[in-house]
Amino acid sequence: MTVPMAYRRASEAFDAFLAEVADTAQLSSRHQAYTVVDAVFRAFRRRLAPGEVLVFAAALPPLLGALFIENWRAEGIGAASWAAEEVLRDVRSLRAHHNLASDQAVAQVGAVLRRHVDVAVFRQALRRLPLEAAHFWGIEPAATPAAS
Repeated sequence: MTVPMAYRRASEAFDAFLAEVADTAQLSSRHQAYTVVDAVFRAFRRRLAPGEVLVFAAALPPLLGALFIENWRAEGIGAASWAAEEVLRDVRSLRAHHNLASDQAVAQVGAVLRRHVDVAVFRQALRRLPLEAAHFWGIEPAATPAAS
């Protein structure tokens, strides 16, 4: 079997994703974009059960999936609020002195992420997560009805 294109071009795709986040969020570097993306991913991950974390990671391109689960410890998971102000507090808490996440960080990362995933796979994964997960990524839950 040949190496899937997603793996052959993983580094290029990851760099393009970070560049687009930096542009969308008006950040001056991919390093700043990386911190914002990492923070948004961690805030989202904190609201999921261990099995849900793996479902979501599998729906992402290879390096984004790796970033999503990097440094994850399943035993430390607790129920976190999906309230926007709580999510933003979590986003801004990661590397607080170097984190330039704006009030729109989740929406900005979400908009870019939706352009870099296989939409059908992404929606299918969101159907297996709490209803709030679709809202988090800017997708109307009606567009992700539960599978029968």
